[in-house]
Amino acid sequence: EIYFFDSETHRFVKVNRGALDNLGYTLDEMKEMTPLELKMDYDVASFNNMLRPLRNGEVNELLFETRHKRKDGTDYHVQVHLQLSRLTEPPMFVAIITDVTQRKDLESQLMQAQKMQSIRQLAAGIAHEINTPAQFVGDNTRFVQDAFKDLMALSEAYKKLHDAAKANAVSEELVAEVEKAIDDADLEFLADEVPTAIEQSLDGISRISNIVKAMKEFSHPGGREFESTDLNGAVTNTMT
Repeated sequence: EIYFFDSETHRFVKVNRGALDNLGYTLDEMKEMTPLELKMDYDVASFNNMLRPLRNGEVNELLFETRHKRKDGTDYHVQVHLQLSRLTEPPMFVAIITDVTQRKDLESQLMQAQKMQSIRQLAAGIAHEINTPAQFVGDNTRFVQDAFKDLMALSEAYKKLHDAAKANAVSEELVAEVEKAIDDADLEFLADEVPTAIEQSLDGISRISNIVKAMKEFSHPGGREFESTDLNGAVTNTMT
């Protein structure tokens, strides 16, 4: 798209067919308009400030991106290459416009894909960090469950022995049954391992809790107001 507009009134003098087709205006309509009616993010003051370096000869051209609004109200991304031609009287601004909507859409899709990739990597890392303690918490819980079954079997054997002793009816078979229950329970082994399993499980739960807490604080949305923060805590949460 190519636009010529007056350097004083800013009214369009001429635009090419590509611009007319894209914008939906006729040439006569365009000649009654200025670039401000196409640009969505400029007012008169900001537009004049932008043009000033070209008028003063400080720069030969301007290259920037903005959005243009069509006659039907839709808008699209454009890249603007703007120069001031002094070959006419009065001088005219010449703008070469490139529709970069497709490029912007691709950039947006790429950015979204990168965000999703980052989320996937973060989720995989969190899953791994939580799965490790969760696994040994599960293993230790199953061990304590089996130990409890053995202790309950031993307790039941002791109860039978107690009831038989009260009735003066302790038999060799009952004594053998109690001894087997004692061997099966392996009390010395359980006395060493059960406290360790419980301690490890509590540590694993604490680690999981710390990870979840750190993630919650790490992902807390920022506020609009300034406030004091614990930098050491922020670094620790990030490391966790």
